[in-house]
Amino acid sequence: MVTKTKVAKLLDILKAKKVINAAEASKLLGNKMAIYRLAEEGLVVKFEDAKNLGIFTLPDVGPEQATFAVLSQYYPDCVVSGITCLRILDLGLDYIDRIHVDIAYPKDLKNELFETHRVKKEKINHVIEKAFEDRNIPFPIKIYNPERAMHEAYKYYGKTDAFYRAIKKYSSKYLDRKSPGVQYQTIKEIDSKVGAIIVDLLALGDVHE
Repeated sequence: MVTKTKVAKLLDILKAKKVINAAEASKLLGNKMAIYRLAEEGLVVKFEDAKNLGIFTLPDVGPEQATFAVLSQYYPDCVVSGITCLRILDLGLDYIDRIHVDIAYPKDLKNELFETHRVKKEKINHVIEKAFEDRNIPFPIKIYNPERAMHEAYKYYGKTDAFYRAIKKYSSKYLDRKSPGVQYQTIKEIDSKVGAIIVDLLALGDVHE
């Protein structure tokens, strides 16, 4: 029997974590069909963007937030990367389509939610885990830190206007102007060739300001 207490507990979990999969919901409610009946009643909704994954959420949770919640809970080996990383850190364009993630060889991930990039294990570095309330992500996600993200900017934007905007945004938002040495060193250590390009541009900005 699905009691009000079990339903209340499920809803509390969804308020905190935003998503739950069918297997977890069935275990909690004690009935495989109970979560579907709750969906029929409008208390929960099936996350249609992940229809093949059997994910449920609350009616007021948007698809982007639900996608990040799925990533946070069910794919701990993935790191938010590329244009998605840049957008969240306010270093890139606001618009994103699919969420880009990196995963280390030989692991792989293929589903409808993520744009997955398989990379060498040593390329996954300088990862932070934090929530981004200002981006409607109230739970921690794994993402590259700003210094590592600048290498993503070079990788995806090349020497375009978008890359130079990322340089300016990093300089104004993250760079310690009075003592940038540690950040410069970190950027160079990630990749010496690309890091030198990034640091030279950042230093040039320091001279001009």
